[in-house]
Amino acid sequence: MVVTARQRLIEEFLHEAGLAKTGMVGVTQPRRVAAMTVAKRVAQEMGTQLGEGVGYTIRFEDVTSPNTKVKFLTDGMLLREAMLDPMLKSYSVIILDEAHERTLHTDVLFALIKGIMVKRKDLRLVIMSATLEAEKFAEYFRQFPVDVYYADEKEVQPLYLVDYMDAALLTVLQLHLEKPAGDILLFLTGQEEIEHMTKLLEQKARTFGPEAMKARRSFSRFCSSDVILATNIAETSITIPGIKYVIDTGVVKERMYNAKIGIDSLTVVPVSKAAARQRSGRAGRESAGECYRLYREESFLRFAESQVPEIKRANMASVVLQLKALGIQDVTRFDYMDPPPLDSLKKSIELLTVLGALDSENKLTSPIGRNMAALPLDPLLSKTLIMSEKFGCTEEILIIVAMLSGESIFFVPRGDKKKQAELAHRRFHSIEGDHITLLNIYKAYQQATNKNNFCYESFINSRTIKHIQEVWRQLGDYCRQLGIERKSCGENTETIRRCLTSGFFLKAALAKIHPSSVLFTKKPLCVLYNQLVMTKQKYMREVVVIDQNWLVELAPNFYAKRSVVGSHRQGK
Repeated sequence: MVVTARQRLIEEFLHEAGLAKTGMVGVTQPRRVAAMTVAKRVAQEMGTQLGEGVGYTIRFEDVTSPNTKVKFLTDGMLLREAMLDPMLKSYSVIILDEAHERTLHTDVLFALIKGIMVKRKDLRLVIMSATLEAEKFAEYFRQFPVDVYYADEKEVQPLYLVDYMDAALLTVLQLHLEKPAGDILLFLTGQEEIEHMTKLLEQKARTFGPEAMKARRSFSRFCSSDVILATNIAETSITIPGIKYVIDTGVVKERMYNAKIGIDSLTVVPVSKAAARQRSGRAGRESAGECYRLYREESFLRFAESQVPEIKRANMASVVLQLKALGIQDVTRFDYMDPPPLDSLKKSIELLTVLGALDSENKLTSPIGRNMAALPLDPLLSKTLIMSEKFGCTEEILIIVAMLSGESIFFVPRGDKKKQAELAHRRFHSIEGDHITLLNIYKAYQQATNKNNFCYESFINSRTIKHIQEVWRQLGDYCRQLGIERKSCGENTETIRRCLTSGFFLKAALAKIHPSSVLFTKKPLCVLYNQLVMTKQKYMREVVVIDQNWLVELAPNFYAKRSVVGSHRQGK
């Protein structure tokens, strides 16, 4: 991973110019990995230990000290800091990096900092953004020329490829066999596609010989690779050296929110023109490069100029809750750079009211609403954690919430060991669903004498579960600060599922369950889900079985006995 000069030098210049004498230089990044990576690089170049002169803060991890002068943090963390320090007095300079990505939190920060600067004449604001004009982009990054090739119109009938995976595989093979040596960067939409493509490439590698082709997931440190598979994180936040060829599938997975039915989902959609240009730009960092777009030029011309800001398409409930905690009562008149849809704001207020975070006058309730705002979690998770004290299962819910807040802990190897991994995972499966399965795994991990051996034998990602353990520890600290008593229900899993229903009743449904769920082959009457994934079909992920009568009992203001789930939630 390479940090660009723009990312690492601006902060150093500001520090050397003395602008950090009266406060910190705060640098926001839209992604955790970027905040951590850039902070480590800048600390090295400034000759200071990470966490001292230079540090970073991301959700559930604070690597700073009273001596920190340059602080990297996610935009969401700066927004949370504004809740405690509305004037951001600890900062003398704030840099909003990758501002063109227009994340939900960055858009809110635009407005907040704009208001703060009216009162704080000493605060300096720097906005860094990738330009949308290719000439300026090339000049700014001293980029080499990149030849762009589109799919043949005779071969591609739709505006962009439906089965782009096959086209991507074919393009990789053609580049490998017919072009001069050079690393290939292939853009895909997520972990599942990356794992599937890795498997396909490894199968082809055996055909060409063991040294003919190597494939890896993006940013792996274990092998030198010809083919790098990445999501859109490689568009801007991370620069990978040695890329000569880029394959652009023309699609990206985005979180979309439907305010009419109150459901958010991960959906594969076409990229914007700006994103397509960013992708092609990855090929020309060190030498002339080539970009192969797996769609027609006509398709590119129909793409939106830039990505729709997250604030226009996301569930606003978390942001509305934070704005209320900041004392902003009328969230519809807040000075957004791009106002979110009014329906989305209304639906968020309705959701928070149903959850008990807002009262009939749309004011933050106490203690539930204020405690929910204090927890760095989605409102449904924070409500569930708060309610766990009443149900007497705080210890179990803490584990489940921490597990849902991290990446997948399962390691599924390819080849001969795949069946062995499936059998190892099956030991923890619960017929009651994925939440109880995750709880079983974490308990077994805690009880293991040799945790590394446990992860190895159980095919569990040790790095991920260690991170989850740290999240669990910090959530426990939040509970202590909020006065939430930690109780355990032991083996009473019905209590756990009832508690989950009290927070996730809005996500009760009958729908297709994702193949990764332990309930995939079952046909439960009623379930709660954590995520809805939109591919060619709708799939629920992280699913737990409940009794539909609990919905009427625990959310009487939302559910009527005659409807519950069957009449209006089926298939959503």
